[in-house]
Amino acid sequence: MENRRRDWIAVLFALVLPTVVTLVYFVLAAQFAPTVQQATYAVAKVFQFLFPIFYVVAIQRRRPQLWPWSSQGVVSGLLFGLAIGGLILALYHWGLKSTEFFAVAAEEMRA
Repeated sequence: MENRRRDWIAVLFALVLPTVVTLVYFVLAAQFAPTVQQATYAVAKVFQFLFPIFYVVAIQRRRPQLWPWSSQGVVSGLLFGLAIGGLILALYHWGLKSTEFFAVAAEEMRA
């Protein structure tokens, strides 16, 4: 039971970590020189992507392994990805593109 709780805490940490990395890079490191920003980004991303491997090897004491994949699974994944991508594009073009939030963001990116 304790291992299961520990694993769920790790999963929640891994779910929140990309948001923290984004906050650190875009907000907290924005005032520093570009070299410091890039180093911050690199360190944060390395930590973000190595955490799951570290957790499995060091905490769970298991060997990382990939599950065998099937062509049916690949097709399902591709169809799901295309459907979600299409929904995101439709939502943006027919709803969000004309909002003030996106107009301001577009101006800031152009600047």
